[in-house]
Amino acid sequence: MRIFIVILSLFLLSHVGQCQSRPAALAGSYTGLWSTTFWTYKFDTGHTATFITEKHFGHTSTSCTYLRYGDTVFVKSAPADKQQDKYFLYLNDTLLVKGEKCLLSIPWKFRFYNYNPSDTIYSQN
Repeated sequence: MRIFIVILSLFLLSHVGQCQSRPAALAGSYTGLWSTTFWTYKFDTGHTATFITEKHFGHTSTSCTYLRYGDTVFVKSAPADKQQDKYFLYLNDTLLVKGEKCLLSIPWKFRFYNYNPSDTIYSQN
């Protein structure tokens, strides 16, 4: 019984350390494409973000706040009186962090990628 408690304690302590080492904020832009529209999240480390749509759907810019818990990010649009764009979208999204360069919108199954344009085959470099 003691061995079981020791092993269980070591297991739990090892996972607590892993949870604490994960970043609490995101930074950078993550873009997805659906219905000939670019959908972009721009995150800053102050737990605010901007959600931008461009092309077919129209151009909108929505101010948001977000919280990150481990590999899950909860995004919510700011109230209407705090929005700069009158065509903002009401947003209540949950994203799953899939590595350093991909976010997956859980309710919609959209993928948003963080990429450097110089990494593409069409780069001028």
